[in-house]
Order: sequence, then C-alpha cells, then structure tokens
Amino acid sequence: MANVVPCIVACWYQVYFPYLLINKKRYAGLYFTRPDVHDKMDCKGIETVRRDNCPLVANLINSCLQKILIDRDPNGAVDYAKQTISDLLCNRIDISQLVITKELTKTDSEYAGKQAHCELANRSVTLLHSLHSVFMCSMHTLLQLCNILCLFESNTWLIGLSSFAVSGTTPLQKFCSVL
Repeated sequence: MANVVPCIVACWYQVYFPYLLINKKRYAGLYFTRPDVHDKMDCKGIETVRRDNCPLVANLINSCLQKILIDRDPNGAVDYAKQTISDLLCNRIDISQLVITKELTKTDSEYAGKQAHCELANRSVTLLHSLHSVFMCSMHTLLQLCNILCLFESNTWLIGLSSFAVSGTTPLQKFCSVL
C-alpha cells in the first residue's frame, strides 16, 4: 500500500489590493478579508496616521489615497493635490488646518545635549512673554492717550478709563464697553 500524503488546506486570511509600498514600514492598501468587498483602507507609517503633521497634510494624503485606491483615479488625486496647494497659496485654507500641537514630556536639562524641539519650545515661551510685554506696554500707552483725550470730553469718561486696572475684565473689553 502506498503512503498517502494528507491534503494541505490553504486558508484565505487577508489580502491587500491595490497595495502601495512606499518604504519599509510605510504602506497603504485596501484590506480584504472577504473576496467581495474591502473592509477598510489600511495605512501604516504615512502622514494619515502620523501625529507630527498638521491636519491639512493628513486630510490631503487621505483624500488622495481614496482617489487612487478606491476610485482608481490617479489623475483626480493629482488635481485634488494641486487645488489644495493653490488654496493654501491663495490663503483660502482655515488656519486651524495648519496647527501642530505637541507636548513636551522632558525638560531640556534631562537631555544630554541640546534638542531642537526643546529649543523651539524655549524660544516660543520667550516670544510669548515678549508679545505679552509689548501688548501690556501698548495698552498702558493707549490708556494714557485715552485719559488725555478724555480730559477734554468729560470727567465721567476719565473715571471710567481709569478703572481698567481695577475691574475684572480685560482692558480691551473695558475700553470697548466704555466707547
């Protein structure tokens, strides 16, 4: 009697089609676990899933990938990217789409050498303090000018403008309410 080899059963687990391999650990593709319809568009390591880019970049890459992978329209993806770049250059993009937020978990003294992100954070804090100082000096100068101008108008305006520092509202709010 001859030796019978048992059958090998192959299970269909998952398939990516189409599949864009960008680099090692960077890819995108339609993820299939059933042969009739894709389950999702799977993206790994590219700008749609990374958190170190602004939302505009993530939305642009995601839309272009949908046009390429799902709609199979690479020319539409190119046109969409060109339109988005044009909108950005013509200042038609909301500023909130260009904001990147980060959190520092270590101080600069905890690193062996200078780190770029710590230096940037320190410069940002210094700039904010400078802007605050300039704003407060400008408000003080504005209050002095308003007091001088109000001397010619009436004493009630002078009393109202002098109470900026005492009230709980900001000087700009108080100034606008007096006018």
